[in-house]
Amino acid sequence: ASEITPNLSNLQNTKFGDWYFYQVPSNYYMPKIYPAKKLIFGYPSQKQTQALTILNSEEVMVNAQDSIFKQIPGIEKLSSQVILASNSQDEELNNFLNSLPILDIRLTSRDLSKVEFQLDVLKDGLFEPVLEKYKLSDFGIDKTKNLEVVVDGKEESWSVGKETDTYLFFKPIKLLEGRHQITLKLENKNLVALGGNFEGELTFKQIGEGIFEIIQDDQGKYLSIFNKKKTPPDPSADFTIIPFDPLGHYLIQLRYRHIYGNLGNLVILQGNKDTLVKAQAESLPSYPDWNTFSFYFSPVATASELKITLLAPHIEDPLGTRILYDDLAVYKVFTNKLLFLNRAEEQFLSTPKVEFKKLSPVSYEVNVENGNSPHMLVFSENYSPDWELTVTGPAGEKLDISPLHFSANVYANAWYLSNTPAGYKAKIFYKPQRLFWMGLTIASGALVITAFVFLKSLSSAKTKRGIV
Repeated sequence: ASEITPNLSNLQNTKFGDWYFYQVPSNYYMPKIYPAKKLIFGYPSQKQTQALTILNSEEVMVNAQDSIFKQIPGIEKLSSQVILASNSQDEELNNFLNSLPILDIRLTSRDLSKVEFQLDVLKDGLFEPVLEKYKLSDFGIDKTKNLEVVVDGKEESWSVGKETDTYLFFKPIKLLEGRHQITLKLENKNLVALGGNFEGELTFKQIGEGIFEIIQDDQGKYLSIFNKKKTPPDPSADFTIIPFDPLGHYLIQLRYRHIYGNLGNLVILQGNKDTLVKAQAESLPSYPDWNTFSFYFSPVATASELKITLLAPHIEDPLGTRILYDDLAVYKVFTNKLLFLNRAEEQFLSTPKVEFKKLSPVSYEVNVENGNSPHMLVFSENYSPDWELTVTGPAGEKLDISPLHFSANVYANAWYLSNTPAGYKAKIFYKPQRLFWMGLTIASGALVITAFVFLKSLSSAKTKRGIV
C-alpha cells in the first residue's frame, strides 16, 4: 500500500494489532451543511465522479446537463469547468477485462511506451493540466522537472504550478474549441529483470524434472522446455516480478512456439508464503511458428508478491511436450488521470455564515447570516427530490421563496437561493416522513376508535346479560 501522507501521519492515532486508527479533526472535512463558493461543471458528465478529488473545499461540482440548474441566470459563463481526458492505456485495459476471454484479443503485440489522452473542449480558454501523480517515477516521470508532451502534433513543455498530495497542477495552456490529443512518452521498463529475452544472465528458477535449454539461432536466444513425463508435476520456469505494486495493473506479453505435445501454459500466481491470493492461467494455442501472446492482469489490492510460471505440460504421447519461449515481458499500465481545469474569472456566489442543528435524521434547522446575495447551500446527504428546504424570516414568518433544488458533487443536495433577507432561518426536511407520521396518526386514531367501539359493545353485552 502507498505511504500515508504527512498531513495525516502527524495526527493522534491508536494502534490495534497491525492497524492504525487516526483521529481526524473536524476542520479536515466539510460540515453536513455549508455554502458553496465556486461551481464547476464536470465533463464528460457520466464520469464526474473521477474528477471530484480535484476540488478544494470551496468548490462544488454540478451536472452541466441538469435542466433545473440551468435556470440560474448566466450560470454557464460564471462557472468553471473540469474535463477528464480519456486515457488510451486505461481504456484498453478496461475493454480487455470486460470482454469475453477470446483469442483474438490475446494474439497480438501491445506497446505501452506511450499513452494518448483525448478531450473535447466546448469553448476557447486557458486550462490547467492536472496529472494524477501516483507512482509517476515508475514510468520515468520526474515531478521536479517539466513534463514533455505532444499536443495535437506539436511538442510542448509543461511546468508545474503547484502540487497536492494527489495531483500535479501545471501552468495554464491555451486550448481552442474542439477535440485535442496529448501524447506522453513513458519509460515503461520490463519488470522481468534480465532474463525475459534469455540473452543475458538467467534469472528464472527451474522447477520439476524436465530439460531446460537456452538455444541460439540467427534471431537470438530463447528458452526450450522439454517434458517427457506422462504425469505431473510439470517442469516450469518461474520468474519473480520485482518491483510489484498490487495497486497497479499489468500487461504480460511473450513470444512462443509449440513444437509438439501438449499446449504451452503461462500461469500467474499472486500471494505470499502462506496464502495464494489470486491465480490466472492462460493456455497458449498451437502455433508451429513464433507467435505473440499478450493479456492484462489486475491483481488483488493487498501486500503480496507476483510470480510468472512458463510450463511444458505432460502428455500421454511418448514424444512428450516441447515448448519454446522468448521475450517474456511484464509492463505496468499507466492508468493515471489527466484533467484540464478552466477557472471562471468572475465569482457570483456569496458565502454567508451558516450554522445548523440536527433535529432528527430527517430534519435540520439552519441559521444563515449575510445571506442577502445569491448563494448556494450544499446538504451532504444522498440526493432526492423529496428533500425540501423552506425559508422563514427573522420573526419566524414563512417567506415566499422557492429555491432551485438540484444535485451537487454527484450525490449531494444543493439549493440556489436569491432574494433572501440578510438573516433568515431554513428548515431541511424529508417530505415522505410527513406521510409516515400522517399514516401513523391515522392508524393510531383508527386503533383508538376500534378499541373504544369494542369496549363499548362489550359493556353493552354485559348490561343486557344483567337485565336478563
